[in-house]
Amino acid sequence: MPTQSLTAALLVLGNTEGLPWSTPPWEAITHVHGLPWSTVEGASDDSPAPYVSGWTTRLASKVKAFAEKVWTLKKPDAQDSFVSTRKADNHSGGREAWSKFVRDNQGKWGINRIIDDVLFNAGRAPQQVMRDLDVQKLPSMEDAQIQDCLKPLAERLLGLASYVGTTSLLKQEVARFVRTLLTISWNRYRKSTNRDMTKIRNGTELVRESWIALTSEGAKPTIAQIRTFLKHLRPLVKLMAKYDDIATRTELQRYQAEMEAILAELNHDDSDPERSQRLPKAIRDALRNLASEEDVQAINRLVLASLENIREQDELDRVDLDLEAALPLEDWREGVEDLNKLSEDELWGKLGLPEKRLPFFQEWTDPDCMIDPWSEVGQVMGLLGWHP
Repeated sequence: MPTQSLTAALLVLGNTEGLPWSTPPWEAITHVHGLPWSTVEGASDDSPAPYVSGWTTRLASKVKAFAEKVWTLKKPDAQDSFVSTRKADNHSGGREAWSKFVRDNQGKWGINRIIDDVLFNAGRAPQQVMRDLDVQKLPSMEDAQIQDCLKPLAERLLGLASYVGTTSLLKQEVARFVRTLLTISWNRYRKSTNRDMTKIRNGTELVRESWIALTSEGAKPTIAQIRTFLKHLRPLVKLMAKYDDIATRTELQRYQAEMEAILAELNHDDSDPERSQRLPKAIRDALRNLASEEDVQAINRLVLASLENIREQDELDRVDLDLEAALPLEDWREGVEDLNKLSEDELWGKLGLPEKRLPFFQEWTDPDCMIDPWSEVGQVMGLLGWHP
């Protein structure tokens, strides 16, 4: 069965206690502080709707009528079909307004980023799953055990309103909504990883052909050929570094060894004779007899950039913040109780600003706008700088 769209899923969930629009987490994500289709009793048709900028009371009422019609449909495919149809009917106005509202705002809400983050923290991001299962094709949601992420994602989006009372059970409607979001994202990942794998296969073939041309018997590599090989290699290793399965890791290590050998030859580094021997003699000779310093620097830059692409995946550490840590809130009134006994000098020191001023902030302000900032006095006061 096709995956329900976000446009339909949001509308369907709205029939369950006003979710998700009635929860603080969702309000913080969307900056919509009530049911989008709400209206003020007695308001004129042309008056602004309370929660969606650009909507009138008349348009919000049309969206509500459209939503109520969707709620009468029980099967997800029927709901989705009704929401997405292009046939003109009594609900065309409400349908178009709702679809545009979701389409225009879903990127701003950053739901995809939230889902990516939840999956990463659970060890279920696509690259993590493919690495752990040692596969080069994204497995199904079931095989990736994505169901483990239902509750973390529900809590991130809707908070405790996700659960049935005080139990640990998700409301069925919430579970269905979150599962839909994960399915949409997993389909997005599948397309992305499939593209990556295709690029890796094609790139590997291109690099292999370039390498053969450089190292085949009787070959006399030119500087242009070496540069072409490295230009083909750099995007390949950058893409391969995203994945960490055994086959990819082995291939990356081989490329890394070859590039380190090239770098050593460029810099006439004889400290590791075995490293130099990894390169065919024809390439060693070509590198040692580069025509100009410009060629040396150009190849040097390409090699270093490619090596950086490989190493940055190993060196990039993710900082885990314990945002759930219990805080002693009994005597917490201002939020800075742990700082209120410090002197002003000590506070500046904690900020790492011993000069006791905020960088890039102007020293003087003109709250009444009495001084022309372009005048001599205004420029001396620094009124053209950043405002505090």
